[in-house]
Amino acid sequence: MIRRAAFFFAFVFFCLFYLSNLVFAQNVPSDLTAISMQDLMNIQVTSAEKQPEKYFTTPAAIYVITAQDISRSTATSIPELLRMVPGVNVQRITSHTWTITIRGFNGLNIPGINGALLVSKVLVLIDGRAVYSPIYGGVYWDTQDVPLEDIERIEVIRGSGGTLYGADAVDGVINIITKKPKDTQGGFITTTTGSLDRLSSTAQVGSKAGGWDYRVYGTGFRQDQGIEGPQVNDWEEGQGGFRAEKNNWNVQGDFYQGYIGQQTFVDSSTLPSLPQVNEQEEVRGWNLSSRYEDDDLSLQAYWDRTERYSISFGQRLDTINLDYTQHHQLTDMHELVWGSGYNLDVEDDINTDIIQIAKPPETNQVFSSFLQDEMTLTDKLKFILGSKFEYNIYTHFEMEPNARLSYELNDTNFLWAAASRAVRTPSRFEEDGVLNVHDAAPFPQLAGLQISGNNDLASEKMLGYEIGYRNKPTDKSLVDLSTFYDQYSDLTTLTTGNLFVNNQGLVYLPFQYVNGMTARTYGLELSAEDQIKDWWKLKADYTLTKLNLNTIPSISNIPQLGTDIQGETPLNAAYLQSSFDLPKGFEFDATLRYSDRTVENQVIVPQYTELDLRLGWTYKNWKVDLVGQNLLQPRHFESALSTPAEEVQRGGYLKLTRNF
Repeated sequence: MIRRAAFFFAFVFFCLFYLSNLVFAQNVPSDLTAISMQDLMNIQVTSAEKQPEKYFTTPAAIYVITAQDISRSTATSIPELLRMVPGVNVQRITSHTWTITIRGFNGLNIPGINGALLVSKVLVLIDGRAVYSPIYGGVYWDTQDVPLEDIERIEVIRGSGGTLYGADAVDGVINIITKKPKDTQGGFITTTTGSLDRLSSTAQVGSKAGGWDYRVYGTGFRQDQGIEGPQVNDWEEGQGGFRAEKNNWNVQGDFYQGYIGQQTFVDSSTLPSLPQVNEQEEVRGWNLSSRYEDDDLSLQAYWDRTERYSISFGQRLDTINLDYTQHHQLTDMHELVWGSGYNLDVEDDINTDIIQIAKPPETNQVFSSFLQDEMTLTDKLKFILGSKFEYNIYTHFEMEPNARLSYELNDTNFLWAAASRAVRTPSRFEEDGVLNVHDAAPFPQLAGLQISGNNDLASEKMLGYEIGYRNKPTDKSLVDLSTFYDQYSDLTTLTTGNLFVNNQGLVYLPFQYVNGMTARTYGLELSAEDQIKDWWKLKADYTLTKLNLNTIPSISNIPQLGTDIQGETPLNAAYLQSSFDLPKGFEFDATLRYSDRTVENQVIVPQYTELDLRLGWTYKNWKVDLVGQNLLQPRHFESALSTPAEEVQRGGYLKLTRNF
């Protein structure tokens, strides 16, 4: 199947290339040159060092998704955009649930918690605001609905970001940066309809008032199930927000509310009856942040509230965060970056028979500071040394050092290496949670399984080593190679106890979280892009990821869990995109994706190859996008983390945009 798909894809591109040379030999206005290859190499990124640095000379495995990449993609959400990044594994579980990991570790699903997959080693930021949930240790992607038209770029760091961002940035950082209000003056209205999106609309206006540049927006969608399976996965949500900026100050905020369909088990004291019900989980929240930033310092404060209510569990979480960063040129040789931060989490939980937080709600405080010194040893050789220092209520003091060496051989070759230590602190659920899994299909003699937290958990630890190389073969091409080797200890897993009978006389098998696993991961990530013609651009990525996990028998008696997690990351993955600018305002983009087979929940998820096509047309203030997704087969599996596993279907959509 792979060979047939690859041959088909190559044949399509050859035909288009041949016809383009014959028919479009004239000068064609090109959107692809809006950001030239030289512009991309010189683009200022901030995620790797918390200060502006040219992308080409950044000593980290970083990938930048630009606004141009977004406009030429077939994605309708941030998770779909992240498929183009090497080293990032995106699997769609249901219509509203994704697992997104960097360099492995898809994690364990918490049954009954909609959208909560324990992908706990990646930190996600939206304009500096962390959207990582400390209750479950993951990201609810179903509520991260930033209008794609407002995203300036997405900076993705593969590898540890702990020195600058602290605990939980173990395997990487995804930093979503939106456009400044001065760059979004005017307005637009978009409407999308398709096989998965019944209807999706966004309206936005930007203007000036009292010396402030600002924009306000509103967006909403109604999405069908979109996944082949028995579960109820419809999804609807509305969101609005604003951003205003004057001089070095900006203020922004968002609010949202939605309903997400799911099936869940409800408790029953009469066996073998364990009824399932369809429900609409309610999600809502808001955030407000303010930031001051100049060439030497930045100060940010935000308040974020998230709420989720279902039959299984209810939660409200308020997060208040303060962050200060200062740059100081100490000497010609030393440039210091230092800062401090404070994070306060206040939660309110509604326990049920299915999920409980054993202890009363706690106030979790994290105090942090960091110091990093960039030393210019020669004109071409630089050395970076720094560390993060944190104090939290669970594991107390943590230190995350980092060392990086870079060498700019010449204008076209750049080499870097890094060594770092990172930690992931336990989540609230892993410490104090109780989950009664009433679906005990593998154990028909039992009422179910009970998973309990552990107050003695230590932080998960990682020692990482990386080497990277960037090359500009020509003025219009770029090759980026990264290799890594990581060692993990004290990984959180489960161990079983003795059968027990609850107060209803039902028999349960108990599980408890323990630090009972170690791991080694290694691999490489290769990306390349070439502006072959003014009207033709190619991008290609390849990822190799290998995990070796070992359960410590004296701590955990479930060695199978290590095998399960080890098989959840594809060994090989590839991405190829070809973009054409055609006459009369037309654009054509084709994307081929390949993922190796995985094994999840002891179920084999076959390898798959998929093709997305986009035809775009711009006329005056109108833009039309016609998109086909997953075109090579009627449906395919991407994951078996839902029970039962569900399939992603072939689909498409039509999007109309009116700018004013």
